[in-house]
Amino acid sequence: MTKHRSKAEWIEHIMQAASDEIEENGYSSFSMEAVIRRTVLSKGGVYRFFRNRRDLALQLFESLYDPWLNFDAEAAIQSNVSAKEAAFHVLHRFHTAPNNPESQRADRLWLRLIPEVLSDAQFREVHERQVQKIQDKFAALITGLAKREGAPIDDAFHAKLTEALEFGMGLMLGFTVQNAFGASQEMQIALTQKFIKGMLADMLPHCQ
Repeated sequence: MTKHRSKAEWIEHIMQAASDEIEENGYSSFSMEAVIRRTVLSKGGVYRFFRNRRDLALQLFESLYDPWLNFDAEAAIQSNVSAKEAAFHVLHRFHTAPNNPESQRADRLWLRLIPEVLSDAQFREVHERQVQKIQDKFAALITGLAKREGAPIDDAFHAKLTEALEFGMGLMLGFTVQNAFGASQEMQIALTQKFIKGMLADMLPHCQ
């Protein structure tokens, strides 16, 4: 008899099994049967939560973007640190844990699944939706910091913010690839600080 768990706990259990399977054997050979063997659930128990391998992979793929969204923008805005420091502590998700094995593992999983974005409309929709959510949340953070510093929030500000977010997102996705291969965090930290300094110098010149 399996241990009683909540729906969320069972889903997490299945997704962990799926992560382990993809990590070890890749996505091309990924199957529900392989996942089932890694869980304490019956075949019916797993299929109760996920209809097929694609549904499971899609939810796993979507969850890999969650670390980018797991921050409190309002707390950062209200903090007593400078705008530059507040932005850095949010934008650099691994700055407190260099070479974190779990973050590297998550990024390796993302690299295994990201090719599906090229050929599968649902994967592409998940990627685009999650990236937009990340950009929207970062936009709220930078706008809040700008208001805190008394900067004008006008068309020019929004144009600069849009450009900065697009550049920053590309930078962060590049870091994801580097992190998956175990690259040194020191370079990423230095580049993130340089990006933030340049962005805020352009958008909040009187605060530099």
